[in-house]
Amino acid sequence: MPKGQPQVLPVDGGSRTVDGAWAVTIRRYKFNLYGVWGRKRLGPVSTDAVTEQMARCCVEPEEEPPSQPILGELTASHVSPDSVQLEWSVPEGTFDSFTVQYKDAQGQPQVLPVDGGSRTVTVPGLSPSRRYKFNLYGVWGRKRLGPVSTDAVTAASEPEEEPPSQPILGELTASHVSPDSVQLEWSVPEGTFDSFTVQYRDAQGQPQVLPVDGGSRTVTVPGLSPSRRYKFNLYGVWGRKRLGPVSTDAVTAPQEEEPPSQPILGELTAPHVSPDSVQLEWSVPKGTFDSFTVQYKDAQGQPQVLPVDGGSHTVTVPGLSPSRRYKFNLYGVWGRKHLGPVSTDAVTAASEPEEEPPSQPILGELTASHVSPDSVQLEWSVPEGTFDSFTVQYRDAQGQPQVLPVDGGSRTVTVPGLSPSRRYKFNLYGVWGRKRLGPVSTDAVTGSRTVTVPGLSPSRRYKFNLYGVWGRKRLGPVSTDAVTAASEPEEEPPSQPILGELTASHPQVLPVDGGSRTVTVPGLSPSRRYKFNLYGVWGRKRLGPVSTDAVTGSRTVTVPGLSPSRRYKFNLYGVWGRKRLGPVSTDAVTAASEPEEEPPSQPILGELTASHPQVLPVDGGSRTVTVPGLSPSRRYKFNLYGVWGRKRLGPVSTDAVTGSRTVTVPGLSPSRRYKFNLYGVWGRKRLGPVSTDAVTGQPQVLPVDGGSRTVTVPGLSPSRRYKFNLYGVWGRKRLGPVSTDAVTGSRTVTVPGLSPSRRYKFNLYGVWGRKRLGPVSTDAVTGQPQVLPVDGGSRTVTVPGLSPSRRYKFNLYGVWGRKRLGPVSTDAVTAASEPEEEPPSQPILGELTASHPQVLPVDGGSRTVTVPGLSPSRRYKFNLYGVWGRKRLGPVSTDAVTGSRTVTVPGLSPSRRYKFNLYGVWGRKRLGPVSTDAVTGQPQVLPVDGGSRTVTVPGLSPSRRYKFNLYGVWGRKRLGPVSTDAVTGSRTVTVPGLSPSRRYKFNLYGVWGRKRLGPVSTDAVTGQPQVLPVDGGSRTVTVPGLSPSRRYKFNLYGVWGRKRLGPVSTDAVTAASEPEEEPPSQPILGELTASHVRASVSLFYVSF
Repeated sequence: MPKGQPQVLPVDGGSRTVDGAWAVTIRRYKFNLYGVWGRKRLGPVSTDAVTEQMARCCVEPEEEPPSQPILGELTASHVSPDSVQLEWSVPEGTFDSFTVQYKDAQGQPQVLPVDGGSRTVTVPGLSPSRRYKFNLYGVWGRKRLGPVSTDAVTAASEPEEEPPSQPILGELTASHVSPDSVQLEWSVPEGTFDSFTVQYRDAQGQPQVLPVDGGSRTVTVPGLSPSRRYKFNLYGVWGRKRLGPVSTDAVTAPQEEEPPSQPILGELTAPHVSPDSVQLEWSVPKGTFDSFTVQYKDAQGQPQVLPVDGGSHTVTVPGLSPSRRYKFNLYGVWGRKHLGPVSTDAVTAASEPEEEPPSQPILGELTASHVSPDSVQLEWSVPEGTFDSFTVQYRDAQGQPQVLPVDGGSRTVTVPGLSPSRRYKFNLYGVWGRKRLGPVSTDAVTGSRTVTVPGLSPSRRYKFNLYGVWGRKRLGPVSTDAVTAASEPEEEPPSQPILGELTASHPQVLPVDGGSRTVTVPGLSPSRRYKFNLYGVWGRKRLGPVSTDAVTGSRTVTVPGLSPSRRYKFNLYGVWGRKRLGPVSTDAVTAASEPEEEPPSQPILGELTASHPQVLPVDGGSRTVTVPGLSPSRRYKFNLYGVWGRKRLGPVSTDAVTGSRTVTVPGLSPSRRYKFNLYGVWGRKRLGPVSTDAVTGQPQVLPVDGGSRTVTVPGLSPSRRYKFNLYGVWGRKRLGPVSTDAVTGSRTVTVPGLSPSRRYKFNLYGVWGRKRLGPVSTDAVTGQPQVLPVDGGSRTVTVPGLSPSRRYKFNLYGVWGRKRLGPVSTDAVTAASEPEEEPPSQPILGELTASHPQVLPVDGGSRTVTVPGLSPSRRYKFNLYGVWGRKRLGPVSTDAVTGSRTVTVPGLSPSRRYKFNLYGVWGRKRLGPVSTDAVTGQPQVLPVDGGSRTVTVPGLSPSRRYKFNLYGVWGRKRLGPVSTDAVTGSRTVTVPGLSPSRRYKFNLYGVWGRKRLGPVSTDAVTGQPQVLPVDGGSRTVTVPGLSPSRRYKFNLYGVWGRKRLGPVSTDAVTAASEPEEEPPSQPILGELTASHVRASVSLFYVSF
């Protein structure tokens, strides 16, 4: 230790001792002890001590290295009002660690330890506009080298006071213009705004409002019409005032039919060749393609086409013949254009000698069994042998060859995407090993398009006009006359009815797993009648059908945010490819609003600003993270950076809006209007109220058969919470209810063909009669595909965690070196969950008891204990003994009386006021009553499987006592209950990224709607991290000096050269302390008191 240099050693507030390692022998030291209380430093108290001949140290003596390292220059690279970043170099050698010393604003010396592999450190907690001198020392073995010094002046602090005047809006300009959007930019010369709003009129003259965050200076206005002049007004919102507007005019660009420049195909190469496949790779130097196609001729000279996704730049061409030259042509598809080709030649590798199979399979006749306007179902037979797979070849309406692969076990396939009323020729090939046998061929003509016009009268002539829509034009009409058939009398048939002829112009087949009892038929049109035929497949037989009719629902859309008693015009557009068709229009007047009372006066919260972005570190192996501490109903932007060595790559960004807060008010009457007042609590003040009116719903009754155990409640609204009460009817009595809550699911639609992990914008239109309403728009990112790695030697794998009775698609990829080959795909439907059989005999619930120990051991570091299992309203005497080595000292004693008894009155109705009379019985006399009124709470019911022995009850409030009753259900009987009480824990939050041994002030705010209430504040000091060096060849280490019965978190870092890798972490709890040898003087027990008395007693004691 350098002579005369002050040293600072932080100590935890709960510690009473501290050890140190002193580097100088036989030396007198003076120690000053300060106590830190809030922001004050109390003391000091002082003492002198002389060190012994040998210094105590935390590591064993090591040999002196051959040459000591050298400290380079120290510089201050980045300066802020409250911190300075220091950088230094080490021209020669390495240091074990560094220390930075400086004096704070009060002149107190401060020490900041730094890891030996670091070359930069940020010194926090400085005062603005102040000069500091920093001394850097390097620790090398037992020596401290240096210092090297530098001076730095912290930056001036930014004024945090409320601006003296209101902010000013600067000039508004239109910076970027496209056919359907305009980007606006503006400035704020003085002050800051809470938010902005942009107002303009759309192509129909309707006013539009676009809200903008207060920190933004640019916004893009979407959904505009091309070649049209718009006027934009920008308002700034400051508190309750709206300032402005500032205005600008802009004309949208004309509609561009084609993009300015087309993409370019790069070189095509064949890097990997096998006997039956060739892997192709290519580049795209400029632009992006929608998709690619690879064309080549097979061994028989037939042209083959292989489509490739636009995001891929590699593809494996399967099914080739060995030792044969192929020429591959790659085309890029960009919009409606076909660019290319770029070509390459490749010769497949020679095949390995294989044994010839005994005989090759034979293809049977190919027939077209079912024909529709846009598809043909083909069927064929295999009289002898088996094929590995099949391929169906045909030419589409543009004359392009198409290839459809079929599994070797199939004997039928449906060819989709055909044009109506057109002749197609289909060639079927069978693939057997490396040979392609066939083809067998058949011709088929697709059916014409038909449409069913509902709601016509029988025996009446109608004229029908058919129009075609192309872009925004309506072509036609083509006309025809037809007379509807006469209606048939509907008499009761005297005997079993006979099914007439069944005709359907577009038959569709949907396979269903044999264990399923329900199926959802997708892709239907709204407001249309369908007939469904169900066939059962048993072996090679098809039994049935059984049939039913159903009419699909109509499409509707709700337009939110409208004003009451106002006429609106709605335009409904249809989107076809990149074109917008329509509109169809309608007018409607919104309903009148009910009168609402003006709230008295609401509080005004000051401006909420976030000057520093928040950083959340994430492990490099993680792919998900939960961001805590966000405010409800607020938009956040998240930037993700990847750290690779000392580089930070990225970011990739996304926006998300947190959910809103809701509260359920129990005990209301149905079909009744209530007024609700919401108050906010800030310290000891009550803010508000904010008021609203609402009418409770009308109770609905659904009768259920006595033998049923399940029922489906129809006609509910999506995304809404419902409470269900179940009553049992026994004779003329109604028993119950038992209750549960459930939230209905939201309405969803599945959009096929999307790419994973990509953001899309979806427009939802509603059809009302012949009008199109909407759109309602939203952005969403497609789901993340799940990946399950499998060993290269495995041929089977089990995919866990799936839902029952649900269809999944699995893609299998093979990894070869750094390349991913495939995929091969399959679909599967998970089995339905198995029903649980009724137990053969009535189960018996075991007794629910609380143990009554006479002796209760307590850890030596504890000062309180709760004695459970006591009787109510009874006096107990407690003796406390202290165990010291092998001796038992004491006792100290206290008396306490447990709390009074309580009784539960069963069979009461929820949310109802009752009067209770309590009588006491003394001999044969009844004494009393003592009376009280109470309102019953709302019981909650949680069903549990009969095979379970544990259950977690969700949705409870923190720090609250609950009583739980457990019933056993056996057939139609309910046995029990057995009961227990429990108190829920309190809410806690972990604040990441804090510095050790530093005092922080934490402010807790509550968010109510768009308002921030609070704060509630507290101070805390973070702990001091400890470092234990370990030899690089060791795999175990013992961490000394820990406290017994305490949880610790250990982080392990690996040091490689000058880099620190890791950490990997684990938690552990130290064991309870073992009895030690008798110290020279024995401890003395202090007073024992009973701090909390109820059905149990909490004891508190102190030691002197």
